[in-house]
Amino acid sequence: MNENLGNIVLNDDSQRTKKIVNKDNSSLKDKRHPVLKKLEEKGGIIFLTSDGKIAYILSPNEECKFTKDFKGLEIVLSNFLGIDVDLSAFIKSRSKKENLVDEFENEFKIRPNDLIMVSGTDLSTLKHTQK
Repeated sequence: MNENLGNIVLNDDSQRTKKIVNKDNSSLKDKRHPVLKKLEEKGGIIFLTSDGKIAYILSPNEECKFTKDFKGLEIVLSNFLGIDVDLSAFIKSRSKKENLVDEFENEFKIRPNDLIMVSGTDLSTLKHTQK
């Protein structure tokens, strides 16, 4: 992929996840996550930055983009992937009703802990190169 991916800092202490990430240098924390898997299959990648932004690349020759507009990114990813992507877990103001609905999880929901956190590297020049 890219030499900058060596600076990935995981945002959990799961030994299983660390082994998966280090083994294949993948941008996926969980290869079974339907949205992240489909994004990678289409040539895209997505990360969480240490300042709370989402960094993403939709095609191999595209430069990395950063956003905190999670609703806007939901629309972009839903259109790009052809599925109804849910980033509501990134939005702070959630009602009690939404928390109850969370019990019946949407399979296309991405949570902050689903993404690999990247820090200590300049992602502005990162470009995704497929394997």
